[in-house]
Amino acid sequence: EVLNDNSNVSNAQLSVTSGGDAKTQYYASLNYYTQDGALIEGSFKRYSIRLNADHKINSFIKIGTNISLSKADRAETPVDNSIYSPFPRALVARPDQPIYNANGTFAANEFNNPVHMFQSKNWVNLANIFNSTYGEVTILPELKFRSAVGIDYSVLDQRTYNPITSLSGVGSNGSGSSGYVQTQNYLTTQTLSYLKNFFDNKLSVDATAVYEHQWNVQENNFVSKQDFPSDDTNYLASGAKLVDGTASWTKFAMESMLARLNLGWEGKYLLGASIRRDGSSKLPEKGRYGYFPSVSAGWIASEESFLKDNKIFSLVKLRSSYGLTGNLEGIGNFASRRLIGTGTNYNDAPGFSLNAIGSPDLKWESTKQFDIGLDLGFLNNRINFSADYYNKKTTDLLQNRPIPSTTGFSTILQNIGSMKSNGFDFTINSSNFVGAFKWNT
Repeated sequence: EVLNDNSNVSNAQLSVTSGGDAKTQYYASLNYYTQDGALIEGSFKRYSIRLNADHKINSFIKIGTNISLSKADRAETPVDNSIYSPFPRALVARPDQPIYNANGTFAANEFNNPVHMFQSKNWVNLANIFNSTYGEVTILPELKFRSAVGIDYSVLDQRTYNPITSLSGVGSNGSGSSGYVQTQNYLTTQTLSYLKNFFDNKLSVDATAVYEHQWNVQENNFVSKQDFPSDDTNYLASGAKLVDGTASWTKFAMESMLARLNLGWEGKYLLGASIRRDGSSKLPEKGRYGYFPSVSAGWIASEESFLKDNKIFSLVKLRSSYGLTGNLEGIGNFASRRLIGTGTNYNDAPGFSLNAIGSPDLKWESTKQFDIGLDLGFLNNRINFSADYYNKKTTDLLQNRPIPSTTGFSTILQNIGSMKSNGFDFTINSSNFVGAFKWNT
């Protein structure tokens, strides 16, 4: 009962959901949200502003922007899934055991007193600015060019304090830490699209070319201290002993180009092809770029004369595809490089040391996949069935390979793994009720 708290929730929003005229449309909203924690000491508060706007300058130029500002403040409680966290401890604590002694100190075994565990404080503040702005030019009725620029900027400020009498601070006369993470993500996208029908609308041509450039910058700072004179002065400047202090700055960039062509004949025969070129600063120069082509084909048999008037199938479609994709998830920004680290000392003399061996032959992980499938629709597509067979092989998986310890390291990151998988997927969807009341399964 002492740990539980009334979790009040407040949510206030002011918005203009539509507006403008034939040339200008916009959406604007303000939001304030606050929630008390279900347990003592917890709380969450968020402020946000959003604006979307589109404006047609003339018959062939259109511009628009999407702006979002938000700030969130959170007071966290020391609760996790561990049996040693406060709430599980409260479930097994004796109900007749007092929380406090007569002199105001925490009663019983301090390590089993759940309320005592809540003395530690953790404050998290997150501010975010997001903006995406575009301009679109209609060069010809069937040819359009679109240029978009986006930025996602966030600042995370986290502060912790363990009071002098808390479980985590009693041995160090109080301890605290402060962390600061600033992240900047920039993205530019240039798109040229072409869409036109030929031969009395029998042939449809949809072609797209895309160039994209992304770069990310992140800065981290962390400081922790101990030995505070009083819990009333719990900012880091009051701590007498510096325990740890780190700072880092990192950046990576990504460049992508894509060409895609989709063809259709009489709405029955479909053919597609694309090629993508991706480059990442995470890889060394000779393996930096990867090329990933793909092809696809489809046949909507239900549009043929021999099936068009049947009473059973509303859709019969055969499709198949084959392509390559690349992946770099899970590796660091400088995984391919030999890195020099600071903070090293020998005989109390500061210096530098090699802290990453480097891997100059890294390249993209590559996945080849073949798919073939069948789509069936019944009762005017109220019931849909899909069956797929896939065969996938991934090569050049990035894995840590053990190396002799005489190198000064135990592993090196290399493209040495491979994996195969194949199987069948079956899906059934149905729209049981449509209209004001909907029921889908």
